[in-house]
Amino acid sequence: MSPAIFLAIIIATAAFIYLTRPIRRTVDPKHAHAIDGDTLVIWRPGTKFSERVRIENIDAPEMRTLGGLFINPRGLKARDELSRLLANATEVILIGPPRCDRYGRSLARVKVRIRGREKDVGAHLIRLGLARAWI
Repeated sequence: MSPAIFLAIIIATAAFIYLTRPIRRTVDPKHAHAIDGDTLVIWRPGTKFSERVRIENIDAPEMRTLGGLFINPRGLKARDELSRLLANATEVILIGPPRCDRYGRSLARVKVRIRGREKDVGAHLIRLGLARAWI
């Protein structure tokens, strides 16, 4: 193998590792709002911009069914529990490489810090039966 090809492979590998590494961001919970059981909005302070974040490891029930005609009580419970976690948190932690789903939402594993301890939001909602594991 020529030195140029070897160097190109090393650079491509380093770029891949750098671009796909998990990034850990922290957010003040007063800037986070639950949209439904698996989506939240993060408001960027001092701007008019926000970011929609999809919790990547779960699938929660939809809040409305049949084209929005009926409210799904299971979806409301999931959203309310996510809201409760955000209200009790001192910090919201978003973990994951920068990527989006087909709806333009950022995908991230979401944790909250409550009383000094980190809690995985997705695992918590699954444990309560409010969401299912999503891969």
